[in-house]
Amino acid sequence: MEFVDLTFHGRPVHLPPTLSSDRQDWVLGAAIAPMAPFYVKNRRDGSRLLSTALVVCAAGLMRFDHPSGRAIFLVAAGVSVYWGFCYGRLER
Repeated sequence: MEFVDLTFHGRPVHLPPTLSSDRQDWVLGAAIAPMAPFYVKNRRDGSRLLSTALVVCAAGLMRFDHPSGRAIFLVAAGVSVYWGFCYGRLER
């Protein structure tokens, strides 16, 4: 098996030919696995994800007077809206 030689922060990095330097799955000197989907494929698990995101959103809303509560609320609200649209597109 032939290796491709690169340097990363001055250190040599030996890549197998399947992970050559022109591929986009090589980040910071480490190969990354393919990302899992950000949503599920069935309505039961989708409703669980959506309800969990809404509970986290409500917890952030309760502490909206604190900066971390605002951040939690905004992130959870965005995820809830996205997951709500994804849930609506799932078939029964």
